[in-house]
Amino acid sequence: MRTLLAAAVACLTVVGLSHADDSHASIKKNFNIPAQGLGAALQTLSKDQDVHVVFMLEDVNQLSTSGISGEMTVEEALGQLLKGTGLRYEYVDQETVTIVPM
Repeated sequence: MRTLLAAAVACLTVVGLSHADDSHASIKKNFNIPAQGLGAALQTLSKDQDVHVVFMLEDVNQLSTSGISGEMTVEEALGQLLKGTGLRYEYVDQETVTIVPM
């Protein structure tokens, strides 16, 4: 099941990256996500910033983040939230990212 999901995400990522809008990536937004479990932090980012964040619960269940605060791009925010977790993000399309192991 996980292999099938990874293959589907990889295919969607290739298609999504070919349609990604670079100007969208450079827009800075205000973030205020407190230290908490990584899954909850990613859900907060998703809700607050209108970005779909897809992840496997088993990948984030035991992980936490020190939180983020300030003005940054969504990419910078994701990078900060994922720092030190062994996970990274990939765009599926302009408004959807998936969280995957490095």
